[in-house]
Amino acid sequence: MLKQLPAIILLVLHVATDATPTLRAEQGILDLRSEQGQLFNIPLTGEWEFYWQQFVDPGQFDAVKPDVYGKVPAYWTSYAEAVPGITGTGYATYRLRILLPPGFHDSLMLDIPIFDTSYELFIDGEKVAGNGQVGTSEQAARPAYSPRTHNFEYAGDTMELVVHVANFSHRRGGFWMIMNLGEATPMLKKIERKKVINYGLLSILFVAFVMLFVLFLFENKRLSFLYFSLAALGLFFRLANTGFYSANFFIDKSWVWTVRFEYLGTYTAFIFGVLYLDRFFRSKVMHNIVVGNAIVYLAFSLTAIIIQPPLVSYSVYFLIFGVIFFLSYYLKRSFTGMINRDYQSTVFFFSMLMMLLAAVNDTLVSQSLGSLGNEYLLPITFLAFVMVQISLLFNHWIKTYQEKIRIHEELEYVNKNLEKIIAERTNELNQTNEELKQTLEMKDKMFSIIAHDLKSPMASLVQYAGLMLEKLRNTENAQLITELQRISVASLDLIDNLLHWGRQQQMSIRYQPEWVDLNKVIGETGLLMKYNLEDKNISLHVSVSTDVTAWCDSTLVHICLRNLLSNAIKFTPENGDISVSANAENDTVTVTVQDSGIGIDKEKLDRIRSENVESTPGTSGERGTGLGLIVVQEMIRINKGTFDIESKPGRGTSAKFTLPEKP
Repeated sequence: MLKQLPAIILLVLHVATDATPTLRAEQGILDLRSEQGQLFNIPLTGEWEFYWQQFVDPGQFDAVKPDVYGKVPAYWTSYAEAVPGITGTGYATYRLRILLPPGFHDSLMLDIPIFDTSYELFIDGEKVAGNGQVGTSEQAARPAYSPRTHNFEYAGDTMELVVHVANFSHRRGGFWMIMNLGEATPMLKKIERKKVINYGLLSILFVAFVMLFVLFLFENKRLSFLYFSLAALGLFFRLANTGFYSANFFIDKSWVWTVRFEYLGTYTAFIFGVLYLDRFFRSKVMHNIVVGNAIVYLAFSLTAIIIQPPLVSYSVYFLIFGVIFFLSYYLKRSFTGMINRDYQSTVFFFSMLMMLLAAVNDTLVSQSLGSLGNEYLLPITFLAFVMVQISLLFNHWIKTYQEKIRIHEELEYVNKNLEKIIAERTNELNQTNEELKQTLEMKDKMFSIIAHDLKSPMASLVQYAGLMLEKLRNTENAQLITELQRISVASLDLIDNLLHWGRQQQMSIRYQPEWVDLNKVIGETGLLMKYNLEDKNISLHVSVSTDVTAWCDSTLVHICLRNLLSNAIKFTPENGDISVSANAENDTVTVTVQDSGIGIDKEKLDRIRSENVESTPGTSGERGTGLGLIVVQEMIRINKGTFDIESKPGRGTSAKFTLPEKP
């Protein structure tokens, strides 16, 4: 289908348009003498005699001269350079003389369009057609829209067409649509073909509205169905009140309401057409613009019902800009999708390209600036667009329906085999529970081994290493013993952290609060880390009042202080400083461990606060597991306190935690 879309566009444009005519009137004369012996169908375009603010009757033209040879079709305001003071409202006479082959005699037909906003047509002095009532004032004139044809036998070599046009009801007046002259039989076939297309369009648009609206009501209120159905309804009303003015055959309404229905239909199609496209090409910014557009044109719709058509007609400028803007935007979006080989975007691209060409053509026609064809193209191109979109929507609906059937069948299978499925799932859960139970038992054994068979020897090793370091400090083995002592202390810290982390995961940590002398706890922790401090020649400064106490678990606070002090030593270079302080205020004790180390960047600080800690080597290559700070945060939380850490690269780190001063 994708390969055929360009051909479809060309076919639609070919059906909708005729070849550009080569014969045009010049200075009020159309020469058809070369058409002898041929079936002809001639658009009566070119230069017509134009008489402003005059109703010149046939037979009186010898006494007057035309103000200008005006281009037809065109609004008469386009003659402003040649006719000073011409305005959109007023009255005028158009005249064309047609030179026919010598001895011409045949059945002819005139395809007469609408004029803005009333007219009467004379052939060789005989009035043959008209709409409304022409007059020289607003009170005397009466507007009407009703295109028609006129069949007549003609014998002669010169035909004179005279048209009186009056407009006091619209923004602009004149002979702005094409009148065609031709032999009756081919002309009739052409007009009937146009009527078939017109009524076919109306039928398809109405059926599309009904079907998609029903689908919207019964298929989960899918907004794309609603928007497209209302866009089709809007175009249905516009088409019924333009072209052949089909609505006039069913509803007897005034010219004012004919114009109002045309604009209401146009606004509705535009509002919901853009909302429909917005459903497929989602963008938050563009969605806001689309909603704003809908509000503006809803206001225009309400205005069209209240005020008179001349003022309403000025909204066409906004409409032209909006159509081109949105079509261009969605054309670009669909082109991007087409490059990425998205099927739906490709269909949208070619469909909207066709719509954009038609919009340009209709803009040119409505402004009498020429055109790609001789007629409005949006109706038939929109028909092609409607058919393509309906096929897309129904294709999507069919896939959704098939998916519903699949899910329904699966549910039926589940319902029929529910007991069997439950039994299978229960068996799987029992097996999983048994495996989990065995895993938990194994983990408990591992923690038991760590707590009893590993921690005790390691604690003894720490003590022996400390004693050895005291006795052998000034010997050649002092450096080796110092390293042994540092490694053994780090290993004991790791074992403690693992045990407490594991217990916390099992929610089995015993919280036994009591009055704790923080000065004593901090002193004991500093003494434990003495050799680590001496190894890097780091000075420890303790600032704690003798009477600072907290209501907490002494063991857990010991673990927290040991981890924080160990981290401070790890990331402080040689000859650095570490300070520990504790202050009581407002029933809360704040303990701070401050170092002059390398600091922590913002990214790592955020990870620490979210308990996503990774181990980092210290300033002397010290290694760790990353569990220390996680354990600290958990221990402080258990003690009903808070923990925070502040740091900047190169400026050291300050770790703070709080403890309750009272129960």
